[in-house]
Amino acid sequence: MKTLFLLLSALAAFWLTAFADLDQANDACPGTVEQSLFTDAGTTVGRTSDFSCSCLPGSNISPDVIYEYTPSVTYDTYVSLCGSDFDTGLSIRTGGACPGTTEIACNDDSCGFRSAIRLFLNGGQTYWIIVDGYNGAQGNYQISVVEVAPPVPHPPRPVNDLIIQTFGDTLSLRWSPVTTDVNGNPISVWFYRVFAAESLSGPRTYLGLSYDTSFVRADELAPNPKRFYVVTAVN
Repeated sequence: MKTLFLLLSALAAFWLTAFADLDQANDACPGTVEQSLFTDAGTTVGRTSDFSCSCLPGSNISPDVIYEYTPSVTYDTYVSLCGSDFDTGLSIRTGGACPGTTEIACNDDSCGFRSAIRLFLNGGQTYWIIVDGYNGAQGNYQISVVEVAPPVPHPPRPVNDLIIQTFGDTLSLRWSPVTTDVNGNPISVWFYRVFAAESLSGPRTYLGLSYDTSFVRADELAPNPKRFYVVTAVN
């Protein structure tokens, strides 16, 4: 019995060492607050069912936990529960107060019976990440929220048919889809980055992302009546 006790103590010490800087998520609102990319481990066993996931049958009876996450910058983000030991569900919500007014992503099975979601999360915007279970399932979870580094096989290409329109102080940009890089190689565009500059050769100020071929920014022209704009395609 002493040998078994020592073994269990060693395993417990390893667990505490491995996850000493991590927090079990809260059972209900307010969510455990994270402000940077993170990994964590915990359990839904013994928790209550406070939330539900639109893509997950029976999540309304499964115990769940919740994180509050506000990234400092915009990331192409991968949220994973793939290391968990039960049939998980994952929901990401935003808007208003905890747990958010709008579900923007939901996943049941991505890696076996575990869940994962890839999406862009905007810097400065608060999101709630809910760890749930399928049809009453519960257990130990491992969650990671990491940045996906996009491959850049070809140089980004600026669009060459940018149309600029103004409505009062609102700026509206439109352009045609980019299908090749600067060397003429076919590409699949992930998104477009929009920049502004005070002169053609001056430093650029990043304005934001667009996932289609348009961009609108309110109150852009009031403090900046004369600016140059550049849109680049990122693949």
